[in-house]
Formats: sequence, C-alpha cells, structure tokens
Amino acid sequence: MSQSKFLYNVSILDVDFSKHLFLPRLFSILLDASERNATLNGFGMEYLQRNNRTWVLSRFLIELNSLPKLGDDIFVETWVEDANRMVTTRNFAITSASGEVIGAASSVWAMLDMQTRKAVNFDEAYVKFATKRPPLCQRPRRIGDLTPILTKKYVPLYSDIDTNIHVYSGKYIEWFLNIIPEPQTFFSQKTVRSLELNFVSESLLNDDLDLSMGMNSTSDYLFEAKRSETLVCRMKINFS
Repeated sequence: MSQSKFLYNVSILDVDFSKHLFLPRLFSILLDASERNATLNGFGMEYLQRNNRTWVLSRFLIELNSLPKLGDDIFVETWVEDANRMVTTRNFAITSASGEVIGAASSVWAMLDMQTRKAVNFDEAYVKFATKRPPLCQRPRRIGDLTPILTKKYVPLYSDIDTNIHVYSGKYIEWFLNIIPEPQTFFSQKTVRSLELNFVSESLLNDDLDLSMGMNSTSDYLFEAKRSETLVCRMKINFS
C-alpha cells in the first residue's frame, strides 16, 4: 500500500459562493488522503500519537489546471516519494472522474515529539515506503519576504486547534483568504493556478497573531502570519 487512490465527492459543504471547491477544503482533502495512506501503511497519526509522536507539515505546493465543482467526483492518489533522517516528501495527483489530471501537489513533512515540540529522526521502518516516484508538479520552495500592504490581528480560537494541540495548517489558508478586500468580487475575477505554504513555527490557542498580505507581481499574492516578530507561516497564491 505504498501508493493509494481515494474517491471524494464535492458536496455542498465543500464549495464557496461560486460552487467550486473551496481551497481550504481541497487542502483538507489532500491531508485526509495522506493520513489514510499513512494509516494503511502503519504510521498514521493515531499510531504516532500513542508513541508521543506526530506528523507536522513543513512545506506544501499545489498546482491546479481547474477547480472541481459541486457534485464532481475526484480521485486523489498519494505516495511517499522519499524519506531521510529528518524529513519525508509526499506527493499527490488529483484526477477527475474521467481520468483527467486536474491538479498535483508536493509536500514536505517532519516528525515532532509532542512533549518537547521538537523534530525527531525517523525510524528506519518508514524509509521502506519511499517509492522514489517524483511529483507531477514543482517542488515547494522557500517563500521570500513580503512588504505588507495590509495587516490584521487574529487570535486563534477553539475551532482553530487540531489534535496536535496547535493551529491546524488549513486554518492559515482560511485566515489569509479572509483578509483579501472584497473577496467575492476578487475571486469572481481570478482563477487560482497554484498555492504554496511554508510553515516555520507553531501557533497556539490565544496567541496574538499579525496576518499580513502583500504582492510581488500582478499575479502573485503573498501572505504571512507572525507572533510578535516570530514568523509562523507564509503563503503564496498565483492567479490568472
């Protein structure tokens, strides 16, 4: 079961006002496929947490040819490409019911000690699941600094916290999209082509965060979350 393919249906709870799959929901679907594959291979979240370990996402990139619509069936295939002492690379392919590739993603993960909150080395048992199969998209890279054109305050709430007892990674996508001015008009006029995330540190319940937005071109929008002067997360979205 090194590679797995899972079927998802886009329901009314998965879409935005345009009836297309909501970006944070698409991200969550990919993470669900990741967890399901990891569980089938014996190293899912529940198993790790019983041993005081957990997976944490470090970098993520998704490229899209189109966004699924309400009622669509999509298939998500996922596989571990590589694993070394400190990080593992997991890739994804998203296909329509007819078999058309509509998106692809690549991600980098680390394993965290849940008490010390520090990265730990992988057990050799995980390495055997590496397929060496490359991604169907570019690999995620470091997102550069941004010059903010707007900043808003946010304090993480109960609904933002996941089983790792920190902010769920998909919440940053929601927060960043929510600070875009006039979002309904904005997303009616633009099509997402790629979304990239860098996670640098954790944020926890009741942290005081600054969420900022900037641009480095007419098509690239940059976002970051900071706790005081500590960078937590950066995101880059490319539109057409």
